Amino acid sequence: GGDIAAFLQEGVFIFGGVNRLLDQHFARLSDVEQALMVWLAIAREPVEPEYLRASLNPPVSKRELLEALRSLRRRSLVERSEVGFTLQNVVMEYVTARLVDVVAQELAQDQPTPPSKPYPWHSLYPLIEAQAKVYVRASQTRLILQPIAEHLLAQVGPTELEQHFQERLAQVRQQPQNRQGYAAGNLVNLLLHLGHDLKRWDLSGLCIWQAYFQGVSLQDVDFRGSDLKGVSFTETF
Repeated sequence: GGDIAAFLQEGVFIFGGVNRLLDQHFARLSDVEQALMVWLAIAREPVEPEYLRASLNPPVSKRELLEALRSLRRRSLVERSEVGFTLQNVVMEYVTARLVDVVAQELAQDQPTPPSKPYPWHSLYPLIEAQAKVYVRASQTRLILQPIAEHLLAQVGPTELEQHFQERLAQVRQQPQNRQGYAAGNLVNLLLHLGHDLKRWDLSGLCIWQAYFQGVSLQDVDFRGSDLKGVSFTETF
């Protein structure tokens, strides 16, 4: 209706034909190319190929990585700056929204993804990076973690959410650690973001990657056999 202020306040800038066009482009990408797109959306700023290769789970060879980046540049889906690779703003908005939608639906389900199926997105990608720059992590929290937390709160309900997360963590623990990925770390970060207390929680035998524990009381939390890659504690541990 010509009300620009109302349009900007809505905060949604991708819709209609643009969204359908990006859906078509994304569907034609290989698994590695899709993964790189999602990681660049999570990073929120230009990063070098070494960062992308160290982040990918499952890992890929350097040749696969460079070929995938070259293919994405040829499609004009990624940009190369002086400090690394990044996404154009519209593409970043689209991939971020897709990540939020997919992970929110996965985590709201009662049953985990069967081992015979492809890796679920909530185990492939962290929702925040615990050791990222403060402004990057703040952006990840606002644009990725918060919308997923709100979706789970609406779908599962505030009274049943903690029990739901307990069950999901138990399901993750039953999987071999080489398949757990970022799942447990994402669940922990969502719990903390929603204001839940971790005292006396059993986090043993889990890959708790990228969990952000700064300022969090961890009294009597069981970390036996846990993989704490990328975790940020209040003090050096």
